[in-house]
Amino acid sequence: MNVSEISQHSPISSGLTEERFILVALNELTFVFPATLIAEILIIERSKILNLPFYSQAVLGCVHHVGKIIPLVSLRHVVNGSGNITGENAIVVLLNPMAGELAGVGIVIDKVLGSSFRDRLPPNLFDTDCSFNSASTDTKIRLFQPETIASHTWQLQRW
Repeated sequence: MNVSEISQHSPISSGLTEERFILVALNELTFVFPATLIAEILIIERSKILNLPFYSQAVLGCVHHVGKIIPLVSLRHVVNGSGNITGENAIVVLLNPMAGELAGVGIVIDKVLGSSFRDRLPPNLFDTDCSFNSASTDTKIRLFQPETIASHTWQLQRW
């Protein structure tokens, strides 16, 4: 399968071999974020996070950063159904407008592993069958897509 065939099946539509990805860790899993979706990576003190009690448990709260309020979503909770911030700081991947409805949302991860180009990643990572939401849970490396965060995450849970 060549790069153009991969990009036809890829949720990331660019067929560029120089496309850069940021690799992050979550427990024993590695998530691959397209660099085109990332505005910046932040380290936030846990004490600066304001809880939002009436939202899904995946929403850890929000934080004030550079004049904006950033909602924080736990990738651990999205993947495992549970999980809180451990330690005094949270590492946050802040999504940019290319992430669509998730623009300005911070995704809380365990750690940043580094970056890589598309041609150095497993080609099957970009197949629609190997996306984050696929039934296969034995994959240790997954492609992050904005659709990973369910739309019901933002609905009030109780009043």
